[in-house]
Amino acid sequence: MRLRSCFCSVAIIAMGCTAAVHDDKKADLLGAGDASASSDSGSVPGGSSGSDAGAGAGTGTTEDSGVTAATALSCRADASEIASVWDIPGSTQFTADGTWSDGTTDDVTATATWSVAPDSEGTIAPDGTYTAPPRNAGPMVILVEWEGLTAECSVDTRLEATIDLVGDTALEAAIRATVPTLAVDCAPYVLYPYDRSRIPADFFSPEVQWLDEQGHNTFVITFETEWITIQAITSADSWTPTGDEWWAVADPGSGRDIAMTVLGGHWDASTGTLPDGLCGSPWSTELTTEYWGAPGAVLYWTPDAQGIWKVDIGAETADAWADISTTGQCVGCHSTNYANPPLFATARGTGGYGASVIAEVTDPLTSLAGGGREASFSALDPSGTRMVRADRGVLYLDDLTTDANLGTLPTTGWPTHPNWSPDGRWVAYSSCGSVSGGNDWTAFDCNLHIIEVLPGDTWGPDTALAIAPPNQSYYYPEFSPDSQWVAFTRNTNEDSYDAVTAELMITALTGSPPVVLANANTQPNATNSWPRWGPIVGDIGWLAFSSRRNYALRTSGNHQVWVTGVDLADVSSGIDGSAPPVWVPGQSITTGNHTPSFIQTQPE
Repeated sequence: MRLRSCFCSVAIIAMGCTAAVHDDKKADLLGAGDASASSDSGSVPGGSSGSDAGAGAGTGTTEDSGVTAATALSCRADASEIASVWDIPGSTQFTADGTWSDGTTDDVTATATWSVAPDSEGTIAPDGTYTAPPRNAGPMVILVEWEGLTAECSVDTRLEATIDLVGDTALEAAIRATVPTLAVDCAPYVLYPYDRSRIPADFFSPEVQWLDEQGHNTFVITFETEWITIQAITSADSWTPTGDEWWAVADPGSGRDIAMTVLGGHWDASTGTLPDGLCGSPWSTELTTEYWGAPGAVLYWTPDAQGIWKVDIGAETADAWADISTTGQCVGCHSTNYANPPLFATARGTGGYGASVIAEVTDPLTSLAGGGREASFSALDPSGTRMVRADRGVLYLDDLTTDANLGTLPTTGWPTHPNWSPDGRWVAYSSCGSVSGGNDWTAFDCNLHIIEVLPGDTWGPDTALAIAPPNQSYYYPEFSPDSQWVAFTRNTNEDSYDAVTAELMITALTGSPPVVLANANTQPNATNSWPRWGPIVGDIGWLAFSSRRNYALRTSGNHQVWVTGVDLADVSSGIDGSAPPVWVPGQSITTGNHTPSFIQTQPE
């Protein structure tokens, strides 16, 4: 790969700011206030001598006492425009002006202290020369301090780069000289990422994939934010930016909105021309980035490996966490986590009714070796001392410290899919009308119910949270990290196991009408199921789920783990706040991947 510096200049605009007047008085610069010293040899900041007083900017003495005070500080940029390209950052000179109580002003650049604000990037030298970051851009803040006064200057930095994956300088020149045609009939069709996706900025780079039916052999992919433009030239049918290239445009500090375009053309190397030019869609693919907001990993169960695999946030590949190769038996079907992040409730063994066990996030192999309790689904309380487990139409409560059963929960219907709220106050479950074959995982006609957790291992009344319409089922409830929302799955005229019509929904714990997450579902009959919460950052709640939808060119019908960012403020107003989903990078595309859970790294 070659990164070429061949874009036109782009502006960096500097705006000066002036500090407020301080009450501090400047010490006598001329020797104990001696007026004669001020007129003969006293020096002042900026290099002016006392004999120059009154001659213009750069002097600062009083006529009688010989005492001056620094009253104001401002900074400004010598150049208003600067060009930065990848790894070749531009620079500009900043100047600091200090004002004295007698109204005179000095250039104090050399004696001031310069720095780049903590949330900004780039470097600034002691002489005020600012150099933009080599691989990032956006609004930057420069700080300056002098004589107890401070000021700041805002700088807009911009960055451009061309990533030449073909290595033909003649092609690159031809691309630059070509005005593309914007028409649907000749444009490559972008398959991934989806338009209007909300992408976790801290995930690994997405693979841009497209379908070309015009026989093009050259493609130009452009990511453009408010501050950064990155362009890649390739002959392949996809492009994955490097981590640095992706972070440059994905960092929300660089502009949260990304416009992505893919152009196609036929390059004739023998003539050095693009005979038919370049063609792209009249509409760009609009992407938004948000921070995932917490370190950790997405864990998922794959029956192919009979165990749980994990993808660390930001990682490029998945690793085995605990599977049959390390435990000697299948691990991970019907796992849950979040009420107690250091622990993981999962099933171990063969068949749907395995042993429900507890795994320590940091040491799964050792903790999984212990005994288990027969169950199909289970959930932990926040303390990690209580487990609710579903076993053949009954929800049991177990004390994990004494390994004793404490009784059953007051449920209705055929109860299954329990989930304990992270605040410890509620247990949600699916109350179903019937099951197939006596199995908790093949349930029909389910509604969502909640039970309040009371002191002394007792329970409040069983209460309906969301009632499904006729011919539908609501199941797989999952509490949000703040315990205010319940995400779940619905289907139509199917049991709960791998339902083709499965779709994602969400409801508030207050019992407001459920909202279909249509943008996340994207298409019908994609088996969108097992919603599991990641972090909530501001109004955005992350939901992971499994789906049989195709991952563009890479999969065909096998389950994969996807993530959608849900604007909970919109959901509060009854609006679908979800976004078209993002494929979780790093998972295997050859296996079926189910039941995702987010494990948050615990602070040291």
